[in-house]
Amino acid sequence: KTVMVDISASGVESDNDTNSSNTNLVHNSNPTISGNGRYVAFTSDAMNLIPSGTTEGRIHVYRRDLFVGVTVLVSISHTTGLEGGASSTDISEDPSISADGRFVAFESNMLNLVNGYSRPLTNEFGKDIFRRDMNQDWGDHTLLVSSLDSNPLSGTPVGGSLPSGNASISDDGSRIVFQTLSDEFGGTVDD
Repeated sequence: KTVMVDISASGVESDNDTNSSNTNLVHNSNPTISGNGRYVAFTSDAMNLIPSGTTEGRIHVYRRDLFVGVTVLVSISHTTGLEGGASSTDISEDPSISADGRFVAFESNMLNLVNGYSRPLTNEFGKDIFRRDMNQDWGDHTLLVSSLDSNPLSGTPVGGSLPSGNASISDDGSRIVFQTLSDEFGGTVDD
């Protein structure tokens, strides 16, 4: 059975094709399905996938519950629980979902996903890796994974000096691997 996932809670198809201001032409992409087959995480620039809507041209990560038929915005602000980002250049993309669908890892350049989060000027427009716990309400729901602090919960979260991307999350959501151009994470960087 084939099922469309980029639909609103009321069953209306996404309006991504009407967002003519988005020159990235992302529309809907990078789907990933949970091991239990219940959830699909994906990237979209559609504005009508959630009841409150999103800003035109902003690319977000969503999770769709195929059993209940509800789509939830993953890339949300830590202060409001609403859409993350502050401008149309703020994007979140490339999700990876845990086996039970509870955790979603993704890359983003949005500064308001985690309380106190900042990036070095060398990575001003680059992306970092985040993990959202979908069982938590907004507030402390998202963790900066590509943090310069070995324990991102211990202090002010600071992202890497260069962009990170292509996250892949473990089945239980406790481990995330990703690619990075930063050399301060303890590994080696190949040119």
